[in-house]
Amino acid sequence: MPEKLSEEYSKIIYWMGQEREDKIISGKTKLTVATIFLIDDNWKVFKEYRDIIGKPLRQEEIDEVEKMLRCKDPRYGFATYLCLNCGRQKIIGFSCNGRLCTYCGYRHARKYAEKLADNLLDLPYRFFTFTIPAGLRSLVNQNAELLKIVQDSIFTALQETLEVAYNNDLEKKASKKGLRRDKKLKLKTGMLAGLQTFGGDMKTHIHEHCIVVDGGIDEYNQIVSFGEIPTALLRRKVQYHVLTNLRKAIPRTWENQQLINEMFEKYPKGFVVYDSGKARNRNGLIRYIVRYIRHPAIANSRLISYDGENVTFWYEHKKEQYTVIMKVFDFIESVIKHIPQKHQNLCFGYRVARRG
Repeated sequence: MPEKLSEEYSKIIYWMGQEREDKIISGKTKLTVATIFLIDDNWKVFKEYRDIIGKPLRQEEIDEVEKMLRCKDPRYGFATYLCLNCGRQKIIGFSCNGRLCTYCGYRHARKYAEKLADNLLDLPYRFFTFTIPAGLRSLVNQNAELLKIVQDSIFTALQETLEVAYNNDLEKKASKKGLRRDKKLKLKTGMLAGLQTFGGDMKTHIHEHCIVVDGGIDEYNQIVSFGEIPTALLRRKVQYHVLTNLRKAIPRTWENQQLINEMFEKYPKGFVVYDSGKARNRNGLIRYIVRYIRHPAIANSRLISYDGENVTFWYEHKKEQYTVIMKVFDFIESVIKHIPQKHQNLCFGYRVARRG
């Protein structure tokens, strides 16, 4: 294709893009997150409103929304396909590969999941979910450094708990033989963790999904496994390491110290940990984790209606379905606030869960 489009060709491209936009605005297309942002100039008005009240949007939020709104619009880039038999041309606008685009997010998540699956060692795994209490969410949300501290603390807690479980298992076996063990063995384990900052209702709900090696590698470089993992101990260890490491990282103000102390007192049994047991479908779990990392806070399939003022959508919680009605500006805010900061990594692999 020539470097500069002819005037006639440029008009065709502009007309195609404008026709696409007009169909969206007129409600002639399927209801999507993008259509809600475009209809009634909701996105444009929302940006202006945030500037007026002195709360400008983050650049990441603006960039991701703009990418979504331009997805497959030929005015922002396209490819031309030519049929060699009939000579007919077809113009396809480029996809955006953005975080808010359900189509692009699904495609990217599938490729990313395949890449991660290739890097995982062929070992048995378990699936855990760790939840950060509501009292800490305002402190760590949208703070990449603190969120990374939370992720690292969870892995440290898992590492220590699995070592305890491993040594307990060895002691039980030795006891049955009338033997006594004094030495505590170290254990290398691994984890693939994906951080999610929202729940089905799009409210801030920070939790981490983890694929954890069901066992590990002992001091003699042998792969070992064991029975039960003491969840009660794991809960307390997660609480201890998360709060202790956060205390070191945040400013030592009276309010912050009170918050940390309150989180210890309020949860005497530790933070919430859900053990789903041994994983039968490792690749399926990887796709599950990656889906939430690359997908927007709400999929198009959960949208019910938009009446010009309110957006209605549904979500599922503990096998029960609920309906939510939001003002359109509240909906836009709920969607974009979960966009991570630039270069923020929401998925981490720890130790032997990865090759190389």
